Amino acid sequence: MIFKRKHSERRAFERENCYCLVRYKTLDEKGDSATVITSLRNISGGGLLLKFKEPHLLGARVEIKINLPMEGDSTISALAEIVRLNTYDKAKEYWAGVRFVEIKEEDRKKIMHFIKFVKNNKNGAKS
Repeated sequence: MIFKRKHSERRAFERENCYCLVRYKTLDEKGDSATVITSLRNISGGGLLLKFKEPHLLGARVEIKINLPMEGDSTISALAEIVRLNTYDKAKEYWAGVRFVEIKEEDRKKIMHFIKFVKNNKNGAKS
């Protein structure tokens, strides 16, 4: 008997839609680029979905800094790799799926705690 897994079950970490500002720098052979502020659409312990105003190459590395709303002044830093890129020509936007390649386990736990907090508040709002 063959069982199909749901899409969400293939992920190593739970993902949650949210809006949060993120600072990033693209890393390339020439050195660091300027820091850019953007937003994210969703987050997990394994990566993010980020909005870009310019195209990026798959495999490009980005240095990310996130201030999660419930984590006070602590900044989460990570190095991530662009693994997926969707283009929306009319809006001139690019949404990039990035996978963390270097992140402190403490920071990953903060992200997972934030996801749990957001889910609990959504569930509480529905009752």
